[in-house]
Amino acid sequence: MTDIDYSSAIRQEIENRGLLVSRDVALRAALRNFLDVTVTSNRDQTDVFLFPQIEILLRALVYSEFALPDTFAALERSIDQQRDKILFNNSSCFLAASTSAKPNKDLAYRTITDVASYIGNYANRAVFVQSTKLPPEDHGAAFTERDRLLALSFHDFTPSDLDLFSTPLWLGTAVPNLDNRNEVIFAKYLSHDTYEFWREWYQGFLDGKPLDWELQRRVALIDDAIWDAGPEAVAAEIERIRSLFELEQEIANLKEQLTAVQNTPAAALIGDNGGPPLEDAPARAFQTDLALIWKQVEELEEEIAKPSPSLSHLEKIAKALWDISLRMAAYCGSIADGMIREGSKELAKAGAKWTARATAVTVTAQTEGVQSVVKAIGAFVKTLQ
Repeated sequence: MTDIDYSSAIRQEIENRGLLVSRDVALRAALRNFLDVTVTSNRDQTDVFLFPQIEILLRALVYSEFALPDTFAALERSIDQQRDKILFNNSSCFLAASTSAKPNKDLAYRTITDVASYIGNYANRAVFVQSTKLPPEDHGAAFTERDRLLALSFHDFTPSDLDLFSTPLWLGTAVPNLDNRNEVIFAKYLSHDTYEFWREWYQGFLDGKPLDWELQRRVALIDDAIWDAGPEAVAAEIERIRSLFELEQEIANLKEQLTAVQNTPAAALIGDNGGPPLEDAPARAFQTDLALIWKQVEELEEEIAKPSPSLSHLEKIAKALWDISLRMAAYCGSIADGMIREGSKELAKAGAKWTARATAVTVTAQTEGVQSVVKAIGAFVKTLQ
């Protein structure tokens, strides 16, 4: 057992490192007690206890990343909802959320030490229940759990080039074994489709690879009426938000590809020794299709920005893009055929081999990018039906 007094060391770190770092360390402590060990029950408490805690903890974490009026207002509303409820107002999630909203040294310290005590006490109870099966020298082992949790929080204060949440939550140490308990108390969270997103969300923090913060921000700002309607309503809204977010990502990737095409020698040399001549109908059609993609992408961006996108318009754009992708794939094949027909004479020319290959790679990437957008449109449309 270490001789370090981690409780005092943490207090000193809070004084030395400042409020914002202390806030983040407190949030990390609350994440370690996400499936709160203070909750005891002989029935599932996922919807009743865990779901409201998810809401407030998510909003606290998002506000730590985006200190904006809307994220602060959302966090404040969650705090107000839980403040007067005995079930929540002493939980580690509530304390961490309060610390996030209004960073406070004493509250940060309390959050960190409370979590250590909660998990230490749980370990003590677990050993007590099994005490008849353990040799006497093992009975005191659980008392080190509190110090272990304090040590983890102490190490969270260590300066690093990484964002604190980009570090694995348990820093490579053992995670407390709560499986038997959680199979009763949080069974729905552990297995139900409604909580699939939240399991992925929490795993991100466990691994030090949080879900995209912009996606988290959008989920945190889901309308309170939807949160109040329950986990199923929130899950449906998350599906819509996530499919839209992924569609936006695919659009951004495609636009990068389109820009890259315009700036590459391959695009300029289509019709030279890199492919069929410009007077070829397929080559002219390909250049026309590049312009058409831009037009469809612009229409797509305008449509998905609307409060109520038109399903028929989205489907029309998806079909247009899909047809373009098929024509581009055919054009890519024509480049390969042309290379074969020209034989060694053309390929021996300086630059001919590179240009042909670059053009083929460029068009293939374009085709895949367009088709990825079409698939993302389809996923988004499903959430609107």
